[in-house]
Amino acid sequence: MNTDYVQPELFREEQRFSGTWLRSVAFALSALLLLLSGWGFYRQIIQHEPWGDKPLPDAALVALVTVMLALAVVLPLLLLRSKLMVTVDREAVDIWFSPFARRRVALAEIVGVQTRKSNPLREFGGVGVRWSPRGRAYLVSGDMGVQLELAGGKRIFVGSQRADELAATISSAVSGR
Repeated sequence: MNTDYVQPELFREEQRFSGTWLRSVAFALSALLLLLSGWGFYRQIIQHEPWGDKPLPDAALVALVTVMLALAVVLPLLLLRSKLMVTVDREAVDIWFSPFARRRVALAEIVGVQTRKSNPLREFGGVGVRWSPRGRAYLVSGDMGVQLELAGGKRIFVGSQRADELAATISSAVSGR
């Protein structure tokens, strides 16, 4: 008999990176890595001409090119697969920036909830899971979100396309405890 009890969800939102600019940058960076490493490999390994003023030994260059090729493939895949999932149940707010970080905040820890606009680049240094003097942030797209104030004085900002609904659900769940 399974004794684990799963709380019913009061709120669920899943967000993915939607900005074409971010995808364009990731794919351009991948293309640059491929071109640069391919050129170096061709010059030094195929043409047997040293690549650069202080060329690497051939074995080190092959290893470097292999790592760069792996990054050129992995970075765009991670970007395409990354998502922010926020769920609220009667016990906690679960924030999962898949596949990187997960945080479950007990409702008992939350002392304040506020919907607010943010400038992710200026306030937190960009999108993703961010740490700053203003607290931790989980951001994917847009400029709206919910600021959680925790009992210990910590703050968590969660970006949301449905910020008003998320804040109302959290406030209701916190006051219903």
